[in-house]
Amino acid sequence: MTKKNFLWFGSFGAIHKGLDILLDIFENRDDITLHIGGLSEEDRLLLNPEKRDNIIDYGHINVMSKEFLDIVNKCSFTILPSSSEGCSTSITTCMRHGLIPIVNKDSGFNRLLKNAIFLEDYKVDYINDKLTEYSNYNSGELDILSKNIYEFANNTFTIKVFESKFKEIMQIIINKQDD
Repeated sequence: MTKKNFLWFGSFGAIHKGLDILLDIFENRDDITLHIGGLSEEDRLLLNPEKRDNIIDYGHINVMSKEFLDIVNKCSFTILPSSSEGCSTSITTCMRHGLIPIVNKDSGFNRLLKNAIFLEDYKVDYINDKLTEYSNYNSGELDILSKNIYEFANNTFTIKVFESKFKEIMQIIINKQDD
């Protein structure tokens, strides 16, 4: 059941990105699973995650690989409980695969509006309770949300859209200089 599976997808600075909080939660539960992608060797040594069936550390993952697709197909959610990671590309990458982002409110993701689940706090007990709530959502509702997020992300987070918006902004700047 994918709604019981969460992907933390990051790189260097795992504590800064909230992985330590998630490990505190998942090391004390066995009803939900944490998939960890991109954990650096330095952070692995620092955090020393417990070896458990519900905590799966994949190490570095190539987002263009079958392995990455297999992981995102196991999960419903991508989670990044960072208090200062401004609109992480790991979240946008996962959204482009239909994963539902769970991110801290006011950390650069507010423009996602209804296309994300926002955490109001970063404390272990709060996030633990929220993970229980999210993992018990109705599967049909999660499917609809996932499809909406997939469409939003694939219409928003592409090179073509970036290029178009960049040209538009540059033209506004050029026009203001001509005034």
